[in-house]
Amino acid sequence: MTPLLAPRAGQKTGVHAYDVAHYSGVEPVTSNIFAGQGMSSVWQRDLISREPVSHISVPANASIVLLCRTSGPYIQRARLAGTAYNVEVKPNFFMLLPSGIDSIWFDQTERVQGWFHLHFDKTIQDRIAAELGWNFTRITTCVSVELRKLADTAIHLSGNVAPPALIWDSLCWMILYHFSRCNTASGQVDVRLGHHLAPWQARRAVEFMRANLDRDITLNDISGICHVSPYH
Repeated sequence: MTPLLAPRAGQKTGVHAYDVAHYSGVEPVTSNIFAGQGMSSVWQRDLISREPVSHISVPANASIVLLCRTSGPYIQRARLAGTAYNVEVKPNFFMLLPSGIDSIWFDQTERVQGWFHLHFDKTIQDRIAAELGWNFTRITTCVSVELRKLADTAIHLSGNVAPPALIWDSLCWMILYHFSRCNTASGQVDVRLGHHLAPWQARRAVEFMRANLDRDITLNDISGICHVSPYH
C-alpha cells in the first residue's frame, strides 16, 4: 500500500520548491534558509527523530534545484519525471534537477539529513539562457571538491543573517558555472566562455565599489556601469 503523504507540518521556509513537498514519516530539521531574489537555500542538516522517512514527493515546479550532499555515501532510490533511478551518492556529490519535473524519493531513513539545496528561480534561468546559452533540461550529476567549496561558502553565508547581495549574486553565477564545467566533457552542458574585463571596466568597477561602501551593492549595479552581463 502506498504510504499516506502529507504536506510539511513544520514551519515553512519561504522557498516554494521546498515547501510544496509531501512527506510520509518524520520531516528533516532545516536551517541555513535564505529565500533570495534568484537563488535560495535550504539545508536538511538533521532529523527531528530517528523514525524512518520512507517517501518524499515533490511536485513539478519552476525552479532549478541543485542538491549538494554534505553527509556520507549511500545508494539513493528515486523516481524522477516518471523514471526510476538508483543514484550512488558520495561526499562532494551534486545533482541538478531541471524545472518542470516531479520527483519521488524512497527509503530515506537517517540519510534524509545532509542535503544542501540551492534553488534557482525562473528569472535566473531566463537570464543564463539569453546571455550564455545555458539551458538546463537534463538531470545531471557530478562530484567536485571545487564546487563543494563554493557550496560551503553558500552554507556559511546563509547561516544567520541575509547574505550581502553582491556576494550572494556572485555565488549564484559561480556555482552554476562550475557545475556546468563539470558536465561539459559529457556534452550535457555547453559552456560559453566570456571575455575578461578591460582595464577601464575593472577600474570603473573598483571606483564604483569604493564610492558606495555605505550601501548594499548588487552585481547588477557593477555590471551595468561596465556594460556587461552580471556573469562577467
